[in-house]
Amino acid sequence: ASCTDALALDARSLKALQRRAKAQIGMGNMHAARTDMAAAAYLAPDDSDVLVLQKEFAEAEALSFAAAMTQLQSGELAKALPLLRKVIAAAEAVGALKAAAHAHSYMGIALQQQGDILQAIKCHERHLHIAKGLASTAESVRALSNLSSAHQLNGGHEQAIKYHTQQAELINDDTSPADLCSIYGNMSRAYQSAGQLEKALEYQEKCLQIANTLDDDEIRAKALGNLGQTLSALGRDGDALAAHRK
Repeated sequence: ASCTDALALDARSLKALQRRAKAQIGMGNMHAARTDMAAAAYLAPDDSDVLVLQKEFAEAEALSFAAAMTQLQSGELAKALPLLRKVIAAAEAVGALKAAAHAHSYMGIALQQQGDILQAIKCHERHLHIAKGLASTAESVRALSNLSSAHQLNGGHEQAIKYHTQQAELINDDTSPADLCSIYGNMSRAYQSAGQLEKALEYQEKCLQIANTLDDDEIRAKALGNLGQTLSALGRDGDALAAHRK
């Protein structure tokens, strides 16, 4: 008889729950596996086989995430997205919120690359919700940055500015100069896209001020290039040329 048949006769059969959960893990059905695993853990939380099963579940989840990242990096979105959905379902089912936050973040990025901006925004909003629940400043900053980028791609420049502003409000003593430079640079681009050139200039100057303290020619060159573009848009061609020459 199958495990399902055995459970129909005795829903508290520990061996049947374990075997079916193991089979579901093997097939990648993480949500179904979690249901049986949770039932088994409730019946026998200290059982050695249950503890092994929980470890196998966690390892399978990690492998799915690693595989999704590989596919995402190689541009194979059609393969990455189903894997990320499995990771999200599994992580949220067992309350692994940090893993769920990361998976939602990468899912949003993948959907952006696919051109599905509205669904990407929903993923980034879920990431932000989880980050706030975790009281994680780093995750909140990351989610807000992704939300800003997605809204900007969707033409929602005011929304992008709103999320960049929230991101800037989270700046603290632990924020690295490079991250601070990135935040100000992103804010300047959002303001420029919205046609608010003076505000864009304000944040580009802040970005350049920090970039000048870093031992990174690439960051400084990028800051100067952005500054030059805004100065040119403001009609200050002489200042723009000087920025580009630096």
